[in-house]
Amino acid sequence: PILLHRGNQRSPESMTVERVLMMEESKAKRMCYERPAREDMISKLPDPLMSQILFYLPTKEAVKTSVLSHRWETLWLLVSELDLNSSEFPDYNAFSGFGDRFLEKSCLRKLKLKILKRKNDKSCVTWWVDFVARPRRKLKHLDVEYLYVSRKRLEVMPISLSCSMEESKEKEKETCQELPSRRDMISNLPDSLISQMLSCLPTKEAVRTSVLSTRWKTLWLLVPSLRLASHDFPDYNSFVSFLDKSLDLYREENSCLHLELVIRKDYDDDQCCVTHWIDHVARHKVKHLDVECILVKREFLEAVPLSLYLCESLLYLRLHRVLLVGSESVSLPRLKTMRLEQNVYPHEAFLQFFISSCPVLEDLSIVRKDDDNVKVLRVHSQTVTSLTLGFEPGDGHMLYHYFDREILGIYIDSPRLKYLNFSDDVSKCHILSSFISPSVKVHLGGVRYMSYYSGGVVFSNQQVASSFFSCISRVKDLVISETIMKQLIYFCMKVEPLPQFCDLSYLEAKVCLVDVEMLPALLESCPNLNSIVLDLTRPTIITEQITAWAVPQCLLLSLEFVEIKCCCKAELVGMKLAKYFAENSVFLKKLVLRWRGYVLEEDSVLRDLLALSWRSSTCQIEVYGPLKRPVRV
Repeated sequence: PILLHRGNQRSPESMTVERVLMMEESKAKRMCYERPAREDMISKLPDPLMSQILFYLPTKEAVKTSVLSHRWETLWLLVSELDLNSSEFPDYNAFSGFGDRFLEKSCLRKLKLKILKRKNDKSCVTWWVDFVARPRRKLKHLDVEYLYVSRKRLEVMPISLSCSMEESKEKEKETCQELPSRRDMISNLPDSLISQMLSCLPTKEAVRTSVLSTRWKTLWLLVPSLRLASHDFPDYNSFVSFLDKSLDLYREENSCLHLELVIRKDYDDDQCCVTHWIDHVARHKVKHLDVECILVKREFLEAVPLSLYLCESLLYLRLHRVLLVGSESVSLPRLKTMRLEQNVYPHEAFLQFFISSCPVLEDLSIVRKDDDNVKVLRVHSQTVTSLTLGFEPGDGHMLYHYFDREILGIYIDSPRLKYLNFSDDVSKCHILSSFISPSVKVHLGGVRYMSYYSGGVVFSNQQVASSFFSCISRVKDLVISETIMKQLIYFCMKVEPLPQFCDLSYLEAKVCLVDVEMLPALLESCPNLNSIVLDLTRPTIITEQITAWAVPQCLLLSLEFVEIKCCCKAELVGMKLAKYFAENSVFLKKLVLRWRGYVLEEDSVLRDLLALSWRSSTCQIEVYGPLKRPVRV
């Protein structure tokens, strides 16, 4: 260590250190003087390679290399690209003088100019463009930009520029004509490989390859899939004609294994072909069938053929706005995914029988309509793991107001169910089985009304809510909409305490700001909650003191992750919620705050959060403003 003492006296230790420092400094200087000059390897490179190196430098930097040595004095003139800005020169005369000297000695392929002229500056751009546009100069790229130039002082482009463009076009045509035809390597590939390549194209593009040559005339038929939409054809009759011919051309050994159709008829009396097409592919071992009929009135729905009910090869089925006719025999032994959307059924017993006749069905989605002849949807399946249920109005938007919605409902009996998604906005009666596995992830998206049905009895609203929440009380993951959140809050305030969600680990909820004050009551029913995601909606003024809330058990024992999403004008409430969780969650490991408005800034929010009295000893903080720029601590 260097010791500093008061006064003028110096200790022996300090004198020793000074001598050592002086010796090291002299040694370093001596090494610099004795070091031999490094050999200039770059200057030995050939001119073409040097010009390539200078090409990647800005023009201003490339020109500066001319002072390095006599060897470098003119090397920058070999660069075939010039990018000049008059504002980078001391004055306009220096700019024009440099351009004159450069153009006389260089061979440009690309010229880019940005010019800012004053009133009395001379005109030189016309001469420059005329010089580089001459045929022997072979200019390929020209970019001239004037800044703040009045109409009277605009410079005229020379005639040589237009002549040069015409000559370039003619030369390109001659070059294309003189090029020898390339060897067709793709046509030499085996049929199986070509079919794989064509399967990556839309059907419309794959069919176009049939005009390439005789070899390609029927190759597109090797693709075992058809994806067609009627609106891609001039009219509906053209669509029907093409699809009829295509299905006839498919050989039985190469049947159409994948068929997707989007059909929109021009007129109500257009010919009916969907039944025939489905029957054709069902008899030829189709594996993937997707048929969507758009804007078809109920009386013009086309019927599904009986052959589809006995298709043993079918793996995926989607039917949208078709008529399912009754049948006593249904066997779909390989079907794993089924989508039934806005269809009409003979009666509700057939739909129940149709679903239960799929012994390996795993993913089921049903979108109902008020005139589908099904009042109570019953799902009995021992294999379904994912179930999505929705509802759409019928052909007339006002029709469902006159329909007896009190007896619409669902009954679920699927012991292996893992994911349940409700997106039913109209159905008024939701009939649940008495047992839902704790492993089921429930997403209650748009349920507005709830009723409970058992043994032919419809219970009162109070009994409905109690039975409904009891059915889902054992789940581990729960996603609820704003509507369901209001149902829960109403239940807490006016009916009776909520059932305990003892197994609930993950909760995601949309919460209207006027209902935020009831959040502790909901959390009190989730004693083992580990993660919560709150999406604040419908901004309003909150007068309640969030910090005065009670502290539920989950904040003291189990809560580790909190994410708060704020809509516009809800940022301050989001900050209060963040403060509430930060000051009361003992084991919190991560807090995420997101907002959309520009009321808050990421840095200031982060400072405010760090200034809180955190109950948890270690917690990661992430904040995301409207620019979605993450700030983490």
